Amino acid sequence: PVVYRLRDLEQLAADSDIARRLLAQGVRSFCSVPLLSHDRVLGALNVGRTREEAFTPADCELLHQVAQQIAIAVENG
Repeated sequence: PVVYRLRDLEQLAADSDIARRLLAQGVRSFCSVPLLSHDRVLGALNVGRTREEAFTPADCELLHQVAQQIAIAVENG
């Protein structure tokens, strides 16, 4: 998982329309977890929060577990 904090999003916003949109919607922290299956990336699970510093290591681990289950479902779908 990759966690982007407010200052990361602000820096990305200079070149990223998506980062600008997230900030405009009030997102202050963002976590992106790849959906992996058999060494292939199928997509990503992206979660944003309106609080800064909102993703703990435990949150990231839970999102990683959820992403694994989603990857299985996507591959089988």
